[in-house]
Amino acid sequence: MARLAFILFVVGSLGSQISGQSTGLDTCGLTQPDGINTFTLRTASPLGNIPLIHIQYDVNRKLPITSTVMYDNLNLVQNVERVDNFRNVECGQLTNKQQNCANTMRLSLPQKSKVNSEYNSWDRGHLTPVNPMRFSAEAVNATYYCPNIAPQEPWTNRCPWYAVEERTLSRTKSFPSYVMTGTCASDNVVDGNTYYNLTVPDCFWKMACYLDPTTKETNVVAFISENHLIQSTGKAASRVERTASTTTPRAQLDVLNLMGARSSYVETAWLEAERILTEGRGTTGLPSAATCVSTKDISVATVTDWTAFMKLHRPPFDC
Repeated sequence: MARLAFILFVVGSLGSQISGQSTGLDTCGLTQPDGINTFTLRTASPLGNIPLIHIQYDVNRKLPITSTVMYDNLNLVQNVERVDNFRNVECGQLTNKQQNCANTMRLSLPQKSKVNSEYNSWDRGHLTPVNPMRFSAEAVNATYYCPNIAPQEPWTNRCPWYAVEERTLSRTKSFPSYVMTGTCASDNVVDGNTYYNLTVPDCFWKMACYLDPTTKETNVVAFISENHLIQSTGKAASRVERTASTTTPRAQLDVLNLMGARSSYVETAWLEAERILTEGRGTTGLPSAATCVSTKDISVATVTDWTAFMKLHRPPFDC
């Protein structure tokens, strides 16, 4: 609590100084032969200019593979409101390699028929969400880059997936963690591409790696969210099923199985998170990246703990 109080004091003291600090790309390297471009987004913060989000981006599918951050008490500070600013990253290597998330990701006509025109577009789903970055306007702004965005089933994004995001952040009150969010390696062939032919991932997933506050052992908890449209026929039952599936705590191995040949990118993201994202944070109590990589199973105790914690979430009124 002392560290949180210090951060709140600094936020109040710096005021407009924060907005004057630089933000943007740390580096934008060459796209690798496998079509993956890796870069880090930096931001102004109460602690200075820090690395914020590590991204692995697939230029062929025009989708993020992983978006990884570190959560600690800084992410509990909510000093600014969210302001939408969907846009492309300015990077020569990614020219014409980003989906245009500045425009709504319209549903195709067959997709609109499935949902009985309840929605007109896929949600522009953040991998790393906005709320944990409300400690500065620049940090909020960084989450709106298109390589951190993918088409997401609207109701799922706003209801059960929001619960996963909120609960994952809330646990930071107890312990810091590395949090990785990704899209599945497979495309959504059930619904197909968007109206403008953007690829829709088959699912979203999120993992948190942290030290158990009692045993000091590394835990990794995963959540997986199907990304197929919930059809208007049988909608109520489908939403109940989608909520149960999305909010069920799972093992890292479940995510790795979904990623298939691309599972190695998960290991890379853990290692890069430790190497890059700890700069300037002074955070203690984090697990080593090596143990995040090796902790592929989940204990019964961890499942029980997270299941109970997920039930404490209070959903929005329209869920």
